[in-house]
Amino acid sequence: MRADERGTVGPSSVVRAFLHRQPPGPRTPSRSDRHSVERSVSRSEDEMEAVMIWLLTIGSVWGTTNALIKRGAVKAQEKQRDREQRERERGGGGGKIWVVEFVRDWVELLRVWEYSVPFAMNLAASVFFMRRLGDSPINIAVPVTNATTFAATALAGAALGERIPVLQALAGVALIAMGIVLCISPGLVTHRFGS
Repeated sequence: MRADERGTVGPSSVVRAFLHRQPPGPRTPSRSDRHSVERSVSRSEDEMEAVMIWLLTIGSVWGTTNALIKRGAVKAQEKQRDREQRERERGGGGGKIWVVEFVRDWVELLRVWEYSVPFAMNLAASVFFMRRLGDSPINIAVPVTNATTFAATALAGAALGERIPVLQALAGVALIAMGIVLCISPGLVTHRFGS
């Protein structure tokens, strides 16, 4: 908290004091505060570039696998309909416990490789994201990965033959790309982190 030249305490210091339950007035930074500031200031441009590459890669994997998971789910539904049709023709399928049905449906879904392989890749990307989230600022990581995911989903869906309005999708992807550039541009990153 900072006092101005006259020694008075401003509104922001009162709010901070309330949040930290400390009386208003000058405060010396604690060791953890200094460590936090040193960590954010010590980030080099190379480290930030590496983090951004990871975040863009993770968002791209998520987006691509989203489109592939959707396609695999359609194939799994077709197989499930065929199985249910065969059961009806044989006269079976009545009186089963819902838990058994639920587990069987999940097992059958995971047996469809067009679904399970992209699903596993998506989960692996989630693990990497959680790992990298500790190395990156959350105010950059979340918007960059989410925007990249949206753009990659649209592009992968179009590549897989989904019917999408092309001009609107391209305009959306262009706006997303501009937003990502604004988020990760060196001037903004330097300004936000004090590097």
